[in-house]
This record gives sequence, structure tokens and C-alpha cells, in this order.
Amino acid sequence: MKKIISTILAISLSATLFTSGIAKAEKNEVVEIYVSTMGSDSNSGTIEEPLKTLEGARDRIRKLKKEGTLAGKEAVVYFRGGDYTITKGVVFSEEDSGEIRIITSPTQYGQTVSSMYYPK
Repeated sequence: MKKIISTILAISLSATLFTSGIAKAEKNEVVEIYVSTMGSDSNSGTIEEPLKTLEGARDRIRKLKKEGTLAGKEAVVYFRGGDYTITKGVVFSEEDSGEIRIITSPTQYGQTVSSMYYPK
């Protein structure tokens, strides 16, 4: 139980740490990235082709930044409903900073993230 709570707090903290320009970004365009337990990290991250992991979402955002696709835009990561198993720690660095929000309960779809946890 402690690991579940720690993971959720870590994800929330990561989202907070990397949203330094969020007020400015609310007026800009948004790039939506979707993550689903049924996705694949080789997918594009759209609602039709969701990614599978937090790490995949981080890597997709890094790629979009390098391509210049995120210039002046905010990245919003939506976790679709389900249980997510995190098998290794996900490291965020300075290159991941910027206008990024992580949403774990996309209520517009009537779904919730049941848990994110490290297996024993």
C-alpha cells in the first residue's frame, strides 16, 4: 500500500515540478498524449493509438520537443482507466521541464486509474 501511495505522490509531484509555465500555457495550444493499459509504447500516443507507460509518455514528449512540435504548447498526458504496474523507476530530468500536465482521472471518459504500483 505504501508503494502505491508513494508512486501516486511521485507522479503528482513530478507533474507539479514540471509545470513552471502552466498559467501561460493555458492560453496556448495543447498537445494531448494518451496512455492506456491496452496501449504500446511504440504507438503515437493518440487516443486511437495510446502509449502504455509513464516512461513512454515521457519519451514521446522528449521526441516532440526535439522535433519542435511542442514549441509554445502545453503537453497534457491522460492516463486512461486501469491498473498500471511500474516495473522500474522513471527518471525525470531538466530536459523534461516545461508546460506538462499529467491527468490520472480523465473524468470526461468516465474512467479512473485504479492504481499505479511497483510489484514486489
